[in-house]
Amino acid sequence: MEPSSTPAGAPLEVLLLDGDAAQADRVARLLAGVDGADAQVTHVADRAAALAALDARRCDVVLVGTADGVDFIADASARRPAVPFVLMSDDDDPALDRRALQAGAVDRVDRDVADARPLRRAVRYAAERAHRARLESRFRALIDRAHDLVVVVDWCGVVRFISPSVQRILGYAQAERTGTDMTKDVHPDDLPVIWGAFEEVAQTAGHVVSLVLRLRHADGTYRTIEMKASNHLEDPAVQGIVVNGWDVTERIDLTARHIAAQRLEALGQLAGGVAHDFNNLLTVIRAQTDLVLMDLPPDGPLTADVQSVQDAADRAARLTGQLLAFSRDQIMQPRRVDLCTVVRQTGHLVERVIGETIAVTYDLDEGAPPVVVDPGQLEQVVLNLAVNARDAMPAGGSLVFSVGRRAVCARGGGGPWAVLTVRDTGVGMDAATRARIFEPFFTTKSKGRGTGLGLATVHGVVTQLGGCIEVVSAPGEGTEFVLCFPGSAGPLDAVATPTDAFTLDGGGRRVLVVEDDDAVAQVAVRVLRRAAFQVTRVRDAEAALLALEAGAAFDVLVSDVVLPRQSGLQLVAVARARWPRVRPVLMSGYAPEEAGVGTLPTDLPFVRKPFRPATLVEAVRRATGPLSPAPTPAPVP
Repeated sequence: MEPSSTPAGAPLEVLLLDGDAAQADRVARLLAGVDGADAQVTHVADRAAALAALDARRCDVVLVGTADGVDFIADASARRPAVPFVLMSDDDDPALDRRALQAGAVDRVDRDVADARPLRRAVRYAAERAHRARLESRFRALIDRAHDLVVVVDWCGVVRFISPSVQRILGYAQAERTGTDMTKDVHPDDLPVIWGAFEEVAQTAGHVVSLVLRLRHADGTYRTIEMKASNHLEDPAVQGIVVNGWDVTERIDLTARHIAAQRLEALGQLAGGVAHDFNNLLTVIRAQTDLVLMDLPPDGPLTADVQSVQDAADRAARLTGQLLAFSRDQIMQPRRVDLCTVVRQTGHLVERVIGETIAVTYDLDEGAPPVVVDPGQLEQVVLNLAVNARDAMPAGGSLVFSVGRRAVCARGGGGPWAVLTVRDTGVGMDAATRARIFEPFFTTKSKGRGTGLGLATVHGVVTQLGGCIEVVSAPGEGTEFVLCFPGSAGPLDAVATPTDAFTLDGGGRRVLVVEDDDAVAQVAVRVLRRAAFQVTRVRDAEAALLALEAGAAFDVLVSDVVLPRQSGLQLVAVARARWPRVRPVLMSGYAPEEAGVGTLPTDLPFVRKPFRPATLVEAVRRATGPLSPAPTPAPVP
């Protein structure tokens, strides 16, 4: 006999409906030892008892031997569709067989049969059929509820089955893709991949291949699907290539964004390093040209040429500032300032940059809370937004700067928030452009007209200051940038006003300059000596400490932030502790992470590179203040 579908040693649970008790005993004897396991026959004499037994116990097979057996089967199979029914009747009428099958019976046997084999065979196959049906139902339920995609493809590449998950993953109904070519939704560039995998897996039974494809979603986009295909063409229960697929679109996107972030981080480090070196060069160019102009008559033949060099250096300095803001390596000197005042003071630069065809207006709410920002960085933000608006209005238009306050910002943080809104009447942007405007080096301008760093710089600065940006724009409807900065309670800080005046009031005060770049050091020394300071220059922090320990009564310590082995900020900390009379001044335009400084203490004068000679002289003059008698130097520990 063929093996039973029931567990080894477990008897078949047979329910017998028959009004004849003797018949029931005979059936029980005939079924004894089916597949090596006795059938457990439960006999009921009437319809009601049979229905009650079906509801109360497990039944592997129901034998029906009553005259109204077909009607009973019709009623009972509707209540228990998973239970197989076998009609026991001596009526050989084919019409009865058809009625029994229509009612739900799986077989018919003679009621008075003396040979046990037909009865045993009918019971065994009825039970096995029911078992297979249950397995199939369970399998289908698992497939229907599967999160991943299951596809069966025949040897011609036609989809013979696809799981309902295709609706969730690709947006198609199951019936829409059953019977279609397997390449119907494959991205054209991936067709060689799928055909190569199909040919490979089809060659050997049981062979498995892995592949990744892009499949078109019903909305027209593509999803990235990771697949494993296995050959079951020779399996009579499958007769196809089974493909399991997982939607890995989000994982691929996250990986791509992670890689892009790593590249941007590396680019930022490169940009910061290049900007640092370039700032040193610009410091020399800018300062030396200033010194040259001091010795030239205002209307001399070379004055205009030198001024053009200065203008080019200024433009280069703005570009390096953008690179540093993008890389977030720019040193910040935050102050508590009035946003309205900064915007108003930047207005003359804005109007000079954008030209006469654009009308600039201001709507400044003096009730906006103060903000803690680096004024220079905020001016850079305002100028970059103005330039962006200018380029969006080639035929002219209007530009409005508004300052106000909010209780909450776009990211949901509590306020108060100071809000700067910049609104233009330019060409506007579509959704695709809006999604990329803060990407470094992304630009819609023609080649040579933009670096793609302007708005990336804005985003970097605002984020670095703890703020957020909203953008509202549509084609033909202009653009509105809304910048939110956290408000700060307390009095406003004094902000030094840049000047070109070169005051010769050093009074012979002693200045120690610590700068490892020879060209920058040379120009700094020349500027300070011209302003009547006594200047000593060293290359690094160790040499500076030795000079201070030697007992020289230095009044000011001017140090670059980025020095070999030890940063300028670390040098200043040691000098303040041991020689409190020496007033520190820091200079730099670059704050790499390893330098240990990104935001300077508010009480430290700072000169941002590339600097003007007057700026350096003014910082040193303010640092010295009124002279006091020199104390005895602290002993060396």
